[in-house]
Amino acid sequence: MTRVVLVVAGLLALSACSPGLSAAKRQAEVDFACDSSDLETTRRSNDTYIVRGCGRTGVYQCPTGVGTDHRWCSNLTILANQRFAAEFSCAESELSVSELSPYVFRVSGCDNQATYHCSAADGSPRCTVDAAR
Repeated sequence: MTRVVLVVAGLLALSACSPGLSAAKRQAEVDFACDSSDLETTRRSNDTYIVRGCGRTGVYQCPTGVGTDHRWCSNLTILANQRFAAEFSCAESELSVSELSPYVFRVSGCDNQATYHCSAADGSPRCTVDAAR
């Protein structure tokens, strides 16, 4: 029983110290102009986190650099928004972004809509048109 308690406590400690989780939260502070105490971060996968706070939600992908535990994060929600704004000449503030499934975002506004597959897993953040939707 003691061994199980120690294992569970160790796993909880490791998840709290996740470099990706703290990096996602730090980036969301900047992206949302929001204090970290107002942010709620949920781990979705090994390198992806959902951050909510100050009336906003972001999907952050934080790939691990080779040979280091330092992580940088990209807000895939913002990437989709920026791609749409550039394609349709719309102000980003006029757009609505929703996540349809992991890494797939629908952006609408200015009488248009588009679906994008966004990823930063290989270190090159980008959104491509998702022709399947």
